[in-house]
Amino acid sequence: MGGERLHRVHVGRHGLVGDRAYGVVSVEEGENLRPGVGRRPRPLSAREEPALLRYTAWYGPAAAACQASEALPPPQVQPPGGNPVAWDDGRLAWRLSEETGQRLRLVRLDEPAHEVAAVHLITQQTLRTLSRALGRPLAAPRSRANVVIQALAEEPFPETAWVGRLVYLGPQVAVRVTALCRQYALLAADPDTGRPERELVDALRELQEPPLGVYARVVRTGWLFAGDVVALVPRAPGAEAAHR
Repeated sequence: MGGERLHRVHVGRHGLVGDRAYGVVSVEEGENLRPGVGRRPRPLSAREEPALLRYTAWYGPAAAACQASEALPPPQVQPPGGNPVAWDDGRLAWRLSEETGQRLRLVRLDEPAHEVAAVHLITQQTLRTLSRALGRPLAAPRSRANVVIQALAEEPFPETAWVGRLVYLGPQVAVRVTALCRQYALLAADPDTGRPERELVDALRELQEPPLGVYARVVRTGWLFAGDVVALVPRAPGAEAAHR
């Protein structure tokens, strides 16, 4: 589902508070379970059910005040062409089940359902570079990144130099960048219609597989505000320990 734009959020060890804290899971016996962790359900992703992209979920002011996902109330959800409904409203699960053709339920997850990493950074420069190359706008929500950065230098894909480095997101939060994101399947469906757009994925691969930002893990928790200054720390032995 789509999310909301926040001007303030707490970043914990598992990422941004509230991010991927709720999920849509199948109720079919033995279906949609994550290997290796017993019977814990694995939430469906938009790659599996593109119809989810047409829905938007938000917490509202509560997201800017909580320091733990467990303290958040269930989100509100805006279905396409309808009125907002509560996450735990049975009509929402019924509608999603009808659209996807499978029995679904909406749950609070024991831990955030990040597919790769808790933090996904992308720069405005990368979004602009990709938009020019593709000949169409590529907005930040389409990338599924949860932190968008305006870099100082106007150069393409500045994040490629961040892998392995410590990055300060404002005065409190620090993350270690671990890998480039090339999850082009994130772009395989139009978020407005839910219809497949494989040609966009094919076009990216023809562009020599450019990155869609970078993944990172949290090494220091705290509050993150829109407009905070981002600072890169040079690679050096013991740098992570020195800045915890």
